[in-house]
Amino acid sequence: MQTKVILTLDREVLRALNRLAATENLTLSEQIAKELRGVVQNRRSFERARTRALRRLREGLELHWVPASSRDDLHSR
Repeated sequence: MQTKVILTLDREVLRALNRLAATENLTLSEQIAKELRGVVQNRRSFERARTRALRRLREGLELHWVPASSRDDLHSR
């Protein structure tokens, strides 16, 4: 479902969007919608990545590290 929205844009931004839309054979509305979809998609991707990273930090990483028995074991030749 599409909904109409009224935007107030700086004249230079509007001109740049018009030029960009023309180079991609899109209407101004299609170009703005495309850019806004990209913003939303990037935000969602960031939030998913952030959630995964925070979960990994909470859970920790299993490094399978075993400390050496003694200092001599570490420096044995």
